[in-house]
Amino acid sequence: MEPIDSESFDRWCKDFRIGRSVQYPKSEALTYLPEPGFWYRYRPNTTPHGLGAFVDSALDVASAGVALLVIPTGPGACWFPPDDQDSPNLRSLAGALVGAGVPRGLLGAMRFDARERPLVTLLLTGALQFGAPFWEFSVFPEHGRCIILNDEDGDLIGRFPTESALRSYTAALKRAGWNEPTEPDPRVSETDPWLNLPSGS
Repeated sequence: MEPIDSESFDRWCKDFRIGRSVQYPKSEALTYLPEPGFWYRYRPNTTPHGLGAFVDSALDVASAGVALLVIPTGPGACWFPPDDQDSPNLRSLAGALVGAGVPRGLLGAMRFDARERPLVTLLLTGALQFGAPFWEFSVFPEHGRCIILNDEDGDLIGRFPTESALRSYTAALKRAGWNEPTEPDPRVSETDPWLNLPSGS
């Protein structure tokens, strides 16, 4: 695990046409350019006890054995959430960070060797369990073929430079044991009025 200076990280992103969204300028998350890109929401299909296995499969498929670059997506790329002693969730999140060896006060991107993927699994699982909506981060395999990030709804988002890359990743994740949940997403009601608005409203 080693820090990456901002100039080197920016240069790496530029090489793979990764940058800040023009379409959503307030978003801190990086995406493939030009937009619109290709992305998919991967809902966990496991109990909380199996969440780590789901995350590890997602990262194993994404990394294909290479190192992972990781950066928080919040303002200033700060690894530790503010006031992490104020709630049990934030204390748990801070504990996951400390357990992975992340030094307090760290800002910016870190590179995790392929053998350190379990540490990234620990961090991403902690973010899914405890971080929303306080902390999200993005994981970039060094080969640059995808971006995996958690979101405030407790899902993993996969971003890809091409539609074929999206399809390939999704197929590989299914071969690794992920089954897309078939039940309705409980966070969205089918009776919500906005779902029935005529287009253009």
